[in-house]
Amino acid sequence: MGEPIKAANVQWLIHPFNDGANGREDPWYVKKTNGNVINVFYDLKDISDNSMPTSKFSLMRVNTSVTPASYRKLDFIPKFNQAQPASFGRPWAHFEGPDKKLYFSTADAGGQFLQYDIQNDAAWDLGQPFTIGTDVFGVYSLSIGSDSAIYGGSFSNGKGDTYTFRYDPKTDNFWKYVTTPIDDQLQYVSYVSGDAECNYVVCGQSTWRVYAIKRSTNAKVLLAESPDRIYGFVTTPCGVYTKLGSAWFKLSATQKTATTEPSPTSCPIINYTFYNETDPTLPQTMWNPVNTTYYYQPKNSPLDSIVLTDVQKFARATGYMANFKDSIIVGNGMLYNYTFSYNPNTTDSAKIVGDNNAVSVHGMVNSNNKIYMSAYPSGILEEWDPSKPWTFGTKTLTYTPPPFSSPLSNARKITSYRIAQEGPHELQIAGATQDGWVVVSGNNIRTDTSLCFGRYKNGDTTRLVDAARFKDYMYVSSTISYSKKTAYVLGVKKNNSNLLYEYNPATNSIVDSFPLFTTPVKRLGSILVLPNEELFGSYVGNDDKKYLYTFDLANKKITWQGILEVGARDYFYKLGPDEQVWIPTVVANPPAFAFKKLDPYTKTITSGPTLISPDNGGARTVFDLLFWKKDLYISGFTNLIRFKNVVEPIPANMRPEEKVQWVFNTHQKPNTNCN
Repeated sequence: MGEPIKAANVQWLIHPFNDGANGREDPWYVKKTNGNVINVFYDLKDISDNSMPTSKFSLMRVNTSVTPASYRKLDFIPKFNQAQPASFGRPWAHFEGPDKKLYFSTADAGGQFLQYDIQNDAAWDLGQPFTIGTDVFGVYSLSIGSDSAIYGGSFSNGKGDTYTFRYDPKTDNFWKYVTTPIDDQLQYVSYVSGDAECNYVVCGQSTWRVYAIKRSTNAKVLLAESPDRIYGFVTTPCGVYTKLGSAWFKLSATQKTATTEPSPTSCPIINYTFYNETDPTLPQTMWNPVNTTYYYQPKNSPLDSIVLTDVQKFARATGYMANFKDSIIVGNGMLYNYTFSYNPNTTDSAKIVGDNNAVSVHGMVNSNNKIYMSAYPSGILEEWDPSKPWTFGTKTLTYTPPPFSSPLSNARKITSYRIAQEGPHELQIAGATQDGWVVVSGNNIRTDTSLCFGRYKNGDTTRLVDAARFKDYMYVSSTISYSKKTAYVLGVKKNNSNLLYEYNPATNSIVDSFPLFTTPVKRLGSILVLPNEELFGSYVGNDDKKYLYTFDLANKKITWQGILEVGARDYFYKLGPDEQVWIPTVVANPPAFAFKKLDPYTKTITSGPTLISPDNGGARTVFDLLFWKKDLYISGFTNLIRFKNVVEPIPANMRPEEKVQWVFNTHQKPNTNCN
C-alpha cells in the first residue's frame, strides 16, 4: 500500500487535546484579531451514544498565524461565582456580539449561556438563564437587539416551557421572563430579538405566534398568529421588523405597524434571525450566517492534506461526500451546510458554488449526474445540477433568484418528507438504485413515530408512513443493496430490540422485515451490503465491547463476528472499489490515524495506510470516506485529508470466482510498509 503518510507531507492546522476515545474537537469560529488568525473549537469530552457531552466542555484556541502554531485550552470560569453543572449539554447557537466577544448557548437540558473574550483570551460561564425551580431549559435562540443587548429564548423539555431573557454586555445585567410561560401551548422560542423597551419572540411548533413583552411591566401582547411558519426578525438600529406572508411590519410594545422591507442602505441591519425553507431572500443567523456550497477541484500533487481556504475561513468541518464526473462534492458537517467541489485533475483550491441558506446536509448521492442532498430540518430533499450556475441564496439589491422550490432554482428543494409533524425531521439518504430512484429515510425526532421511508424520481416524491408498523422504531442506518435494486433500513426500539426493513422504491413497499439480533444489544452501528449480498455492520455488546458482524440476508442469520479494536470508528466504514471494507481507527501510541480493512470473502482483517501525527493529538474527527480512482479522501476536518495511491480498484468485467481470487492475491500478502 506504499509508505505511510507522515507529517513531512501533511499540513496540520489543529492539535486536538487528547481527551480519550470519546472526545471530539468541533471547529466553529475563525477571526482575525491583533493581526493573528484565531481558530476556536469546542473541546467536547465524554460524548455519549446520543452525541451528548456528559462532562463540561472547554474551548480550544489555536493561533495559526505563528510558526509553530500556538494552542491554548480554556475552561469556562463562572462569571458570577455560581455553581457549575457536571455537563454544559450540547453546543447550539452562537454568534459574535456587539462587544466583539463570542456568545453561544447549549440546548437540551444544558441551558448554558457562555462567552469567549477573544481579545483577552478568557472564557466565561454566564450561567443558566432558564433555571426554574429544579428544571433547566436549553437556550434555543440567540440574537442581538436594536439596543445592542443580547436576547435569548428557551428550548422546551415538553410543551409550554417558553421563556426569554435580555443580557446587557455593558453591565452584565440580566432581565428574565421566567415566572410564567410566554405560550403554554408551544414548544420553542424559535426566534428572539428586542429593543430598548421590549423583548420580541416567535413561539412555534404546530402554529406560530409573535409576542411583545414590555420589560418594565412584564406586560405581554400577542402581535400576530399564523398557521404558517413565521420566520423571525430583521433587527436594525431603526427597530425590529418581521414578515407575515408578503407584508412587512415594524414591532412595538402594543402593536405591529405595516411598513416597507427594511433596507441595509437606509438603516444598517444588525442581525437577521430569519430561517425560511422556501424563500431564499430571508437569511438568518441562528443556524448559521454563512451556509455556503463549495466546488473543490484538486490536481495530482505531493500535497496530501488539501487546505480548503473557504472552509478554513468559516471554521466548519467537512461532511458528506459524493462523486460528480471528475469532481468530488463535499458538504459540511454538523449543522452547517457548506458544499464544495474538488477536481483531482486541475487545482488544489476550493471554488465556492453558492449559499445553501439554513439547510444542513445529512446525506448526499449522485444519481444521473445530479447531486441529491437530504437535509435537516423538516426532512428536505434538495437537487443540485453542478453543470449549471448556482442560483439559490444569491439575492442582491438588484437580483432576486427563483424561489427554493422553483424548478428554475439550482439547487432546489424537491419536497419536504415531513408533513404536518409526520415523517422524518432529520432526513438521510440510503443511496440511489440502478433504475434511478433516490431512497430516503430517517427519524421524526419530535414525535414517538419515527421511521419513514421515501423515494424520488422524475417528480415522484411518494412517502411510506405506517404509524402502526414503524411505531417507536428509531432510525439507525440505511444502505442500498449491492445489486442496487432495493434498500435496507435498520431501526431500533428503546428496549434495543431491532428490525431490518427491506424497502423497494419501485413499488414503495416493504419487501421484508426481520431482526438482526434476537437478543438485544446495547447499540447498533451503521450498515452496508457486501458484494456477496451479506450485510455488514457493527454493534456494542452488553459487555461494552465493540463487534463487527456479517449477516446472511437470504438465510437471515449471523455468519461471522469479530471484536472491533479499541479506537475504531464503528459508524464511518465504507466499501472501497477494491471490495474491502475500510474502517478508520485511532491509534494512541504513537498518536496516529489508521485504517483496518476487512476482506468480505475470507473475513480477515489487514492493515491499511497510517497518518502519523507530529504532536500528541492525532486525527480524531471522521465524517465520511470517499474513493476516487486509487485515492482515499477523508472528511471531518477543516481541510480534506487525501491518502494517495492506497486503493487498487478491481478490474472491470471479472467473473465472480476471478474476483474472489484477485481480492485474495491483492490483500492477503504481508504489508510491511504500513504501521
